[in-house]
Amino acid sequence: MEWAIQRRYLSRHRKKPVTEYSKNPNGTWTPNSYSVAYLYDGGRGKNTSNDNLTSFDAQLSFLNNKLRGFVSYTFRNITGNNQDNYIPIFYQTADETRTIQDGRSGIGVGSNQTIQKVLNAYMEYEQTLAAKHYLKVMAGIGSERYHTESNSIFRNDLINTGTPTLQLALDPNSSFTSDGGEYALNSAYSRINYTYDNKYLLELNARMDATSRFPVNDRVGYFPSVSAGWRISEEGFFSGLKSVINDAKFRFSYGSLGNQDVSYYEYIASLRSEGKIGNIIGGTHPPAVYAPGLVSSSLTWEKQNSKNLGIDLALLKNRLSTSFDYYIRDIKDMLTVPQQLPAVLGTAPPLTNAADLRTKGWEMTLTWNDKFNVAGSPLSYNFRFVLSDNQTTITKFNNPNGLIKDWYVGKKVGEIWGMIGDGFFTSDEDVANHADQSELDGYYGFQAGDPKYVDLNGDGKINIGKQTLTDHGDLTIIGNNTPRYTFGFNTSVAWKGFDVSIFLQGVGKRDYWPGDRTGYFWGQYFAPWEQVYKHVIDNVWTPENPDAYFPRFAGWRVGDFGLDAWRDMGVVQTRYLQNGAYMRIKNLTLGYNLPAEIINKLGLKQVRLYLSGENIGEINKTKFKVLDPEALTSSSWGTGKAYPFQRTYSAGLNITF
Repeated sequence: MEWAIQRRYLSRHRKKPVTEYSKNPNGTWTPNSYSVAYLYDGGRGKNTSNDNLTSFDAQLSFLNNKLRGFVSYTFRNITGNNQDNYIPIFYQTADETRTIQDGRSGIGVGSNQTIQKVLNAYMEYEQTLAAKHYLKVMAGIGSERYHTESNSIFRNDLINTGTPTLQLALDPNSSFTSDGGEYALNSAYSRINYTYDNKYLLELNARMDATSRFPVNDRVGYFPSVSAGWRISEEGFFSGLKSVINDAKFRFSYGSLGNQDVSYYEYIASLRSEGKIGNIIGGTHPPAVYAPGLVSSSLTWEKQNSKNLGIDLALLKNRLSTSFDYYIRDIKDMLTVPQQLPAVLGTAPPLTNAADLRTKGWEMTLTWNDKFNVAGSPLSYNFRFVLSDNQTTITKFNNPNGLIKDWYVGKKVGEIWGMIGDGFFTSDEDVANHADQSELDGYYGFQAGDPKYVDLNGDGKINIGKQTLTDHGDLTIIGNNTPRYTFGFNTSVAWKGFDVSIFLQGVGKRDYWPGDRTGYFWGQYFAPWEQVYKHVIDNVWTPENPDAYFPRFAGWRVGDFGLDAWRDMGVVQTRYLQNGAYMRIKNLTLGYNLPAEIINKLGLKQVRLYLSGENIGEINKTKFKVLDPEALTSSSWGTGKAYPFQRTYSAGLNITF
């Protein structure tokens, strides 16, 4: 039995702005503090959830345990109810008072249910044939059923927020929402393992899956795989090297997996209703049912085919071990949106099996384990280092116009198109003598202290052309936001009851564009009400500070020009492209186990004290120091989503009886 006490401290670290107030001098909330206002003055809610999980497992053995059968069945029923009452939350600006909601109180009530049934059954036969042959065969089936539904109703004008019920809300117009869905998945699978003389290893796998998420004729997918290994260290000719290389194995594998990650009814053209229309026809408001969007005539499994070549080595009496893998992964019939269609179509293009891509990569692992005596007591230590890299290239996609913002054959996933920055204009004469940048103008025109760009195509104009492969103006590929050379390093040391471990992780190469919506980076260049950051105000261009990082100061220079608008500081360019490489102390733990002669007298098996910290420090290569480099994922960098640092410290006591 183990009993533990743990105290955790959560630290959210970010550089504080120069001015940020939650309340005005008259006691009203400020616009920046509405989330705090909800916590203090908002309505209250009650949520209940019941999760009933029932599992059944059975195992049967035959032929002296050489033939075995396994059956498992899981039934899960999750039900929930929620009730939330709302009251208006007001905040006040310098010239007016506004409300977060519509100024009316209200109550919402909802319920939801999720039912999941999972069945797995398989047979397994294992036999050693003669002295050197080993055989294992497995075959099984699986079935999964999933059903979910939810209902909610909302009503305004609650008389008394202290007794929130639907009957005390007077608004005659209630809003009601209902949602639900279900899917089914049936599978059959088998595996054969064969080993000869503990030197030659072979594994064959076959799998068939049928899903309800695709049309009837496209529901079944077949996914075979094979892997082989050769323990070369067991060969007779290798015996002379065994004193140094204790074990060596070559590996090769080829396999296929399927992806069905689409909505439950992606292939069905669904009509949608949004209540009654506003016009009166025949004395009534008839219901409105709208035409469905487009669906693909064929939708089926996305297939991932992987080839892998690897080697495993154990050296120096198994103290040092290493492995290296090189792989090629092809995704065929990728489930994605096809090429951009003309706006006259009037609807979004449907999800289809529209693309192929190829990833080439490698991974290396190095591990060391050893111990020696210090002051008469053994000191054990170990470390493990992992380094990997990969790049993904589009190998099939229909992009007849060659639009660079869409996928195209040969495109590296994550590439960033932009302009080559050429510093700032130094004077009005410099603006007049430079290539014409007027197509990139925002609100203020270009003058001294504003960014200027290189005229790559030499036509005397700075523009983005038609954003196609054949006409992209002065745009070029300036970076890639895919994490490259990702690494991890962990080590631990133990001596006389004391132990310490540290885990480092990071990215060796990555580019980061802050995005035109990232107020954390641009500060008041984004909007006048944004917070004032030190990394901005200390680096603003002025005639007295011409070498500053940021240009001439003005508000509304970023992010107010619409989507895909290349204007003013919203222009993607090399000057503000960040180096996203980093190394982080992911975890550091110090521990001490009380001596056995002490805890045995207390009738205990183990007593351990420890201190631990997570995300406690990092080397961050970007100039964007205010945000967590790990939280800036590649999928969010284009939109500027990011989060401040979050550090966790804990102290604990573990007692084992």
